[in-house]
Amino acid sequence: IVAHRHGQRWVQDYQQNREELERGKSAVKEGGVYLITGGLGQVGFVLAAYLIEHYHAKLILTGRRELIADGSEGSGEDWMERYKRLKAMSSEVSYFSVDVSEEKSFSAMVKAAEQSVGVIDGVIHAAGNIDHQYFELIEDITIEKAMAMFSPKVAGIENLYRVFKDRDLDFVWLTSSLSTVLGGLGFASYAAANSYMDHFVAARSKELPGWKAVGLAGMAFTEQDIKNEKDNLNPVEIASLFNWSLLSSGSQIIFEHKSDLNKRITEVYYPRVYKGVNHQLEEDDFIKIKRPHLSTSYVEPGTPTEQKLALLFGDFLGIENIGLIDNFFELGGDSLKGMMLLKRIKKEFNVNITLKDFFLKVNVEGIAAKIDENIWINTEVKTEHEIII
Repeated sequence: IVAHRHGQRWVQDYQQNREELERGKSAVKEGGVYLITGGLGQVGFVLAAYLIEHYHAKLILTGRRELIADGSEGSGEDWMERYKRLKAMSSEVSYFSVDVSEEKSFSAMVKAAEQSVGVIDGVIHAAGNIDHQYFELIEDITIEKAMAMFSPKVAGIENLYRVFKDRDLDFVWLTSSLSTVLGGLGFASYAAANSYMDHFVAARSKELPGWKAVGLAGMAFTEQDIKNEKDNLNPVEIASLFNWSLLSSGSQIIFEHKSDLNKRITEVYYPRVYKGVNHQLEEDDFIKIKRPHLSTSYVEPGTPTEQKLALLFGDFLGIENIGLIDNFFELGGDSLKGMMLLKRIKKEFNVNITLKDFFLKVNVEGIAAKIDENIWINTEVKTEHEIII
């Protein structure tokens, strides 16, 4: 991003925050009342548990769905389980079913909650739509799904502003996304929604000094994910980041990334050289490394399509013995490599696999099944006796 202002050229840059913070200090008060939108989502739950355990906080949690403990479809079993765990930690936990994007109902909820729980001291805005079906490629973007992405972020922050702009709160902590910097295939609407929220805070920095928008990168919540995804934040690190960011001075827009962010930006945006679909393979191209240690065990490809596709994966990525369920991204693939590999798949099998299908399948088993399905659909079935109905 480049801007020309008053005869000067400005280039956007990101600098690592090396500020030393006072140990033991916190912006959270003991026994404070805190509102968490999306409070039973993964991030909301982690921070709710942290506030209870370390500050004996009284919590007002919100979410769009009703908590129905009957085990029926759509009852929100994960949410109910998290709610029970929080209630077991403290009796000072209340849940309200309300959409933060609906101004009147949200404002009424805040009023009712404060009457029953106490005056709100701070807000964590963790509401957001992370349902995979709403992450559309640009050519597939629909107004309906884009607006579903915008709702909790765009309308949500505007409603938070209307309700709390004149309050002297301890903090308003907003979960944004690193996708506003790095983008990502399918992230157009999501990145735009979070970017709006970041700029909303930046534009009102003098008016809202206690508001922070924190762009989160990858996160891991289950024991297995924490073990396999060491570059992602675990729950302890999420809580630590929350506490640290509240005390950090300077910019109210903070981005989290475990490695060098500017280096990552260069990797994403600067051209990289890959062997194209028409590249004539040389002898050196077939020198491969051994299959790395992965989160999946090796499963031998079975069908002819699976075997051929596994070899194609191996030739392209330079890895021996690609397994049936090995994840393309864990093998070192990325979105650009995925597009290049799709061209080779089309040339090899004479079928069109969409990028969306590729990212939904991500391994030899899933993509091979899609190839066989497309071949079957496109094959003309010849019969000796044709029956017309």
